[in-house]
Amino acid sequence: MSKLAKVEKCIEKGKEAELIKLAQDKHKEVRLAAIAGLGKVGKDDAFNAMIALLTDADPDFRAASVTALGEMGNN
Repeated sequence: MSKLAKVEKCIEKGKEAELIKLAQDKHKEVRLAAIAGLGKVGKDDAFNAMIALLTDADPDFRAASVTALGEMGNN
């Protein structure tokens, strides 16, 4: 199973802890998908992980975190 497929499974099953780990993956696509997934899962640990990602050196990850935080606000 690819890591992107794993991200989708984690989102479907609400596996917040696994998504947090995948949000630190070395592959950018996996990280971005996991960050988006954290916004859909919308639990406290996901919120805390996304707040930490707001200081990431890569602006794509910061933007994805902001978007995911907004998604959480809509849940």
